[in-house]
Amino acid sequence: MQGFKDSKDRSWTVSLTFNDLKRVKALLEFDLTQPSVGDPPLLVTLSTDLIALCDCIYVLCKPQADQLQISDEDFGKAMGADAMYAASQAFFQEWADFFHKSHRSHEAKAVERQRLIIARAVEVAAKNLDDPKLMEIVEAHLARMSGEMFTTLQAKLASTPGHSPARS
Repeated sequence: MQGFKDSKDRSWTVSLTFNDLKRVKALLEFDLTQPSVGDPPLLVTLSTDLIALCDCIYVLCKPQADQLQISDEDFGKAMGADAMYAASQAFFQEWADFFHKSHRSHEAKAVERQRLIIARAVEVAAKNLDDPKLMEIVEAHLARMSGEMFTTLQAKLASTPGHSPARS
């Protein structure tokens, strides 16, 4: 079991038992036993769609939330960026541990590898966003697009019956 705290300093436990897996499948139609299935694969969906991930974590924590009378909406309100990061780390660690304990090391490796890929992608994106050449590339692209849009607009206006283009 892995734990995290929400932004209201409440402690939550993420565990993956077969009962938890069945609840997630029934309520969200996510089969956590098949992380590589789907288009995109469930592993990718839960790695890139924070809302889907938050819903999944809520469903895993639902017995605790029900006991505390915390609705899905209240749970989401308490999941600020730091809490969501902690919850996602707890979830992915628990998911990998589940596969290790189930002797499905290939699935555990896929979950662990996906976490590394995401961390690397964030690192590369941050580095690229800090590159001063990025703004030059963006500005050049925008200038080219503006020129193309102006040319297209002029052509459409010229082809409109009864319209004479403005003269300079």
